[in-house]
Amino acid sequence: MITKKGRFLIRHKEIDSKYIESFDFDKLEDKYQDIKKFYSFEKDLGLIRICFIYSPEEFLFFTGREFNQNWICAMVGYHNTINIFSPSIIEKITTHKKESIFNTIVHEISHLFYGYSMLADFPLFNEGIAKYHENNKCNNKINFNLPSLKGGKDSIYDYGVGHLIVCSIMEHFGNEGAKKIIKFLKESSTEMSEEELFNLFKKIFEIDVDLLIELKGGKEK
Repeated sequence: MITKKGRFLIRHKEIDSKYIESFDFDKLEDKYQDIKKFYSFEKDLGLIRICFIYSPEEFLFFTGREFNQNWICAMVGYHNTINIFSPSIIEKITTHKKESIFNTIVHEISHLFYGYSMLADFPLFNEGIAKYHENNKCNNKINFNLPSLKGGKDSIYDYGVGHLIVCSIMEHFGNEGAKKIIKFLKESSTEMSEEELFNLFKKIFEIDVDLLIELKGGKEK
């Protein structure tokens, strides 16, 4: 079945029709606009396709990847598509709850904007920004070190530390924080060394990364 709700086009089975009817698509549209503003993105993405997946085999078919990590429940695809396990199956084969589907879709919408914004391919910020929009509660104080502004070697690092550094920036700079993050990512590249990136960060944010860490909750001793 295909159901259209505003800009969202949902592929689902009859078993999830009631879930679709009760889903807050107006709130999702508001989150879409918040993310668009964060990225200072001028164009509209148009239709966003939400493809509910009903088995590991379908996950492989729609994403091209084997489903072998049960903490993964969604992935963006071509043509503004978000592939996500359906409400009727998500709790059976992943570690996620049905109630998390809304926030997960928000997370994936952020990834769409990150890709279209042609920013430096840094998983730390890609995941950190997405996590910020998914759950922008920034009171998760933890101790951590920040050896890399690129990320990409450890998913836990990208999600956790990425979220923490984005929260630190947004708390410190307010609405200007998003503009500074996007400026930093547009002036960065994967070819730059970590030292060059930390220097660029200090130039744009006018504050050292370590100081932001201390303001957020401390640096790991």
